[in-house]
Amino acid sequence: FGAELQTIPGSGNPVVEYVAQPGDWKNITIPLFPVTGNKNFQVFFISRSNHHNDLYVDNINIYGKILPERLKKQGYLIYPSPFQDQFIIRNLEEPVTLRSAALFNSLGQRVWMQEYNGDAYKEIYVNAAKLPKGIYTVKLFYTDKTVVEKIVKQ
Repeated sequence: FGAELQTIPGSGNPVVEYVAQPGDWKNITIPLFPVTGNKNFQVFFISRSNHHNDLYVDNINIYGKILPERLKKQGYLIYPSPFQDQFIIRNLEEPVTLRSAALFNSLGQRVWMQEYNGDAYKEIYVNAAKLPKGIYTVKLFYTDKTVVEKIVKQ
């Protein structure tokens, strides 16, 4: 508590209540997937103060994602195909066994590759904007399997 934590100039008078203005708000996005998993969960807010602080919380939105059946069934999804500039490699679970992902052109030449050490995201965005149109092969190398799929760039 005290002047060191004052965030609004001139709001240090404990008798006068400060009312937040439109320019005082922040938009904050917090992904909950890493902590929720497949479990039920609750979201709650705790405010601790020295009886002179106001906390404004407004417009809370919590969204879920409806997952495609194919993603649930095979555990991964590479989409869209055809694509224009980028495509997404989506894993159902955290891909801790994914060691690398690579993209090969129709001649078998590797044109993109990313290595991982248990730190890959569920959604991997692959920027292929500079590549020519054509058919490409995506290879995902997991510790226990290799996935090979064709994808088309328009």
